[in-house]
Amino acid sequence: SAWGGSFDALEHVGDLMWPLSVRTFARMRHDPVLASVLAAYSLPILKTSWHLDPRGAPSKVSKLCADSLGLPILGRDDKPGPVRRRGVKWLDHLRTALGCLTYGHAVFEPLYDVSTGTAMLSAVAERPQLSISEIQVDSQGDLVSATQYGDVTQPNPDPIPARLLLWYVRNREGANWTGVSGLRHAYGSWLLKQEALRVNATSHRRFGAGVPTVEWESGSQPTEAQRVAALAVAQGVRVGDTAGVNMPPGARLVIQGVQGTYPDALPTIRYYDEQMARGALASMLDLGSTSNGSRALGQTFADLLQLAQQATADLIAETATDLCVRLTDFNEIGRASCRERVSSPV
Repeated sequence: SAWGGSFDALEHVGDLMWPLSVRTFARMRHDPVLASVLAAYSLPILKTSWHLDPRGAPSKVSKLCADSLGLPILGRDDKPGPVRRRGVKWLDHLRTALGCLTYGHAVFEPLYDVSTGTAMLSAVAERPQLSISEIQVDSQGDLVSATQYGDVTQPNPDPIPARLLLWYVRNREGANWTGVSGLRHAYGSWLLKQEALRVNATSHRRFGAGVPTVEWESGSQPTEAQRVAALAVAQGVRVGDTAGVNMPPGARLVIQGVQGTYPDALPTIRYYDEQMARGALASMLDLGSTSNGSRALGQTFADLLQLAQQATADLIAETATDLCVRLTDFNEIGRASCRERVSSPV
């Protein structure tokens, strides 16, 4: 009845249980359809204009947070100055934070520069999904710490407390701090598609050019040696501009095609592609390639996708706002009470 580690109690597929899920989703993201889905979500979010909303906060606090994150302040003609080029590059951080779309979570550790007497963000260091070896939660399902795999210089690194982490998580339920990947719905179709692709490739390889056969003229009486020679010629047939064969007397080479029909894997592959896009509300990507359906639905599909994009952007903004809260507490309440990690002075 109590949690001790992060896990999805409802996940039933072994390859989708953390930490195996990290490698599975890393493979899935390279599928052309799923790569398009991820791009359809992430590129508009990366392209849009991001600002820091002061919401009535003092100018000093707003400027501190804006300078740390490298963002302009909403409603002001405020271009990034030299200070904003020294620490966090927001677009770079945003790109890696959107990894929660692929893996369900994205983890960072903010580092601070206190050399001037005022704490400012010096970096938001990424803690890659594949580097995390253990996630600890308490009995209530709240995050306690995360531990990374060691290396030669530090074989057994200490756990990083949750208060030092910036943790983006998508669709968390209970103690599942690994979240739910935006590719989870596509796993079944993606897995079956890989088999269908192999079947289709095998069919083309085996039957695409036909099978060479030998036919003997009526009444001919080929010897065993002639049969062996004719078979060797058929087996050695290759395509080329100057290709040719020399058959024994009475033998004729015939390129035999498929008799009747054989299963066509392309409609099945197309079906799997449509299911993967549909589950991500990205059916508009299929318009123009489907065999039926009204193109007038394109705007409806686009509206649904835009809502999904906005929800993802809101998740990023809500989590990143925690950095502003920490910065304010760090400078206003005091470092001793916040006990954040600080980096070396820049």
